[in-house]
Amino acid sequence: MKSLRQLALAACAGAFLAVALAPAAAFERAGDREVIVFGGRQQVPVLDPHVRYDWSTRMMQQALYDALAMYTGNPARIEPWLAERWESSPDAKVWTFHLAKNARFHNGDAVDAEAVRYSFERGLKLNKGVAWMLKDFLDPSGIQVLDPYTVRFTLKHGYAPFLGWVPWWYIVNPKEVKAHEVDGDYGQKWLTEHSAGSGPYKQKRWEQNVLHELVANDAYWKGWPMA
Repeated sequence: MKSLRQLALAACAGAFLAVALAPAAAFERAGDREVIVFGGRQQVPVLDPHVRYDWSTRMMQQALYDALAMYTGNPARIEPWLAERWESSPDAKVWTFHLAKNARFHNGDAVDAEAVRYSFERGLKLNKGVAWMLKDFLDPSGIQVLDPYTVRFTLKHGYAPFLGWVPWWYIVNPKEVKAHEVDGDYGQKWLTEHSAGSGPYKQKRWEQNVLHELVANDAYWKGWPMA
């Protein structure tokens, strides 16, 4: 068991959650904490939610970040998440999302409409990872902040499947990302090994492609058992 802990650690229920490279999974205890140790076959070279989205990377991103809506259950269904509700125009060209007002990033900043606008703009302009899903239908100029907790997407034309792509687009904290921009890179270099999310887990330790240690976010805005 000791060797497993060298692979990865993570906290669950106020403990740790982890992803590592060797195929293994186990439960341990660290004091009063329950520990999940998980080994995977696929590397996680980057945490940036707008750059990469393969299975292992997405599992890490989903622990660190939230989206406007999420897929839950089996069979999967779309459930409101950062957005409490939404509506679309009859032609599916205009989509308006109303955000939960209690959502907070890990540093305490509010998850607001500007964060949503910035995150979608960032994903589109980087033109990597998830960008292909929406770039033919959405331009950054079509994303409008109506008020601090309402954001509107006006697509290039009606596109009914738009909502089905929304859970893949995670929201980052624009203040943190902008503070670490280098030569207009939208914080891409920094977000390779750091996070700026609002998800149920927070980043604790990162060794690229080797060990990824997360700790449960005790202040997660959706509370337990979401974390």
